[in-house]
Amino acid sequence: MLMNVHGAAVLIHKNFASSNQTTREVRGLKNNEKNKLDKVMFQFPEVEDINIGDVLQLKAGRDLWQVTETEDTIHGDVLTNFTAKVRKLNAPAPAEPRAKSANSLVIHGDVYGAVQIGNEHSSQSVLVQLTKVDQSISELKKLIPQAPASELDKEEALLALERLTQLSKKEKTPDVIARAKDKLEVVKNTLQTAVELGKVAAPYIALLAAHFA
Repeated sequence: MLMNVHGAAVLIHKNFASSNQTTREVRGLKNNEKNKLDKVMFQFPEVEDINIGDVLQLKAGRDLWQVTETEDTIHGDVLTNFTAKVRKLNAPAPAEPRAKSANSLVIHGDVYGAVQIGNEHSSQSVLVQLTKVDQSISELKKLIPQAPASELDKEEALLALERLTQLSKKEKTPDVIARAKDKLEVVKNTLQTAVELGKVAAPYIALLAAHFA
């Protein structure tokens, strides 16, 4: 009954942001654990084909949620609901407070080109967020050791991620973009040796690919 009243159309993205992405629409309920608003989950009346690493989205919204855990709720011999616990995939980085001064400059990441301060507006805040890039690289570094690849391949992938960190701080010239794509391909090939790892890594790889596009 609760699902019928408060439920909504939920999109299930598999292989998110890859050339093999598929999307299916089902009825579900976005909810959270009792007294824990940051513990978000999606609940469904039946078992759905949802795995860790898949991405869920309310059809009417733009937020993306990556599945971290799935759980069946059974009373007696009856399945009452199927739950997918998630974390927000596109959460914005928290903003830092601006300094209260005549001329203030707040920079997140690297800035290319001139930045002027002390102009007629007295202050200028330049926000260039590379936080998501750094977070994606950090998450991929955690996944590399789990890949069923050779130690040399994993070492090459970790070196490629280090190089991507450096390249992300450079101006995006054609040469930088080409080198970044080569390094990203090394990482992608290493993680795709395991299907589940590939699914978890796909959103991070897609974000990096978009950054260096």
